[in-house]
Amino acid sequence: MILLFLGLTYQITATDKKMNDRWPDVDNPPKTLDGSLFMLGNLSIGGTHTPAIYNENEVDLDLSLDYEGIKFMQDTVIGSPVIVEGITSEYRWGGRYAIHTGLPSVIGWSWHTRQHNSLLDRAVVDKRIERVEEFYNTTDISFAKEFLIRYRVSYIIVSELERAYYLPEGLDKFVTMANLGELTIVFGDLIKESAIIYKVID
Repeated sequence: MILLFLGLTYQITATDKKMNDRWPDVDNPPKTLDGSLFMLGNLSIGGTHTPAIYNENEVDLDLSLDYEGIKFMQDTVIGSPVIVEGITSEYRWGGRYAIHTGLPSVIGWSWHTRQHNSLLDRAVVDKRIERVEEFYNTTDISFAKEFLIRYRVSYIIVSELERAYYLPEGLDKFVTMANLGELTIVFGDLIKESAIIYKVID
């Protein structure tokens, strides 16, 4: 009975300790079953927040920006369109939009993709990862358009993670493509730092 009681109290007593271990600067995390609200960091009584900060590629990322973008996609995207987002090694911040929305992405976690497609030559997965990196870094709009068509991409994610990993001039091509009418910004803006979600115009 004692062991059963201790097991039942674990969730209550361990949650704060686990949060403090993962996010030591977050003193007042949201207490909820919503597994994505950790991105908001400290939640005040008035509803404002001090975001969770995550270091990726030696850059501090404000996770609340991605929370807003992910929430937008959860609330508005219909069906299962393909997205493309930045790639990192496993157990990092890469793949966060696919993880939190359930939408298919051009490439997910490298090792998971290899496990799910175990008969594939590993070079096939490596090539897909390289293609995504080339897509974000290139200034060649023709290459970017060919990539979007080949992988049937509907949404492009550009947030702090992509800015931490990919070349600024590569990311600037999306603004040019939007000005040309090939993309449209459906979330975020270019005036302030935000997650930006581009929709591919068919």
